[in-house]
Amino acid sequence: MTAPAPTHGGFEIAELHHVLNRACSAVELDATGAQLLRGHTNAVVRLATAPVVIKVARRGSKFENVQRTVAFVRWIMDRGFPTVPLHPVTEQPVEISGTP
Repeated sequence: MTAPAPTHGGFEIAELHHVLNRACSAVELDATGAQLLRGHTNAVVRLATAPVVIKVARRGSKFENVQRTVAFVRWIMDRGFPTVPLHPVTEQPVEISGTP
């Protein structure tokens, strides 16, 4: 019996790379050499070409739910709470092929 291919946030690795490459391209970043940091619930990827971590929401996540998360992070940033800041390049979240 063959084990199923591992998934990262509900994506097979080739699908994840496709979404990652398109997302980086949309915000003028380079996904070359990106490293998967975590792939359980969401896929968390560190870029090798910039000090950026990208979170790809789990397959099937609602865009509105991710928008609420981003709004919350902005809210705590505005109050000086120590957190990892959002990248200032573009409006977030970015949607690629239905995936936030």
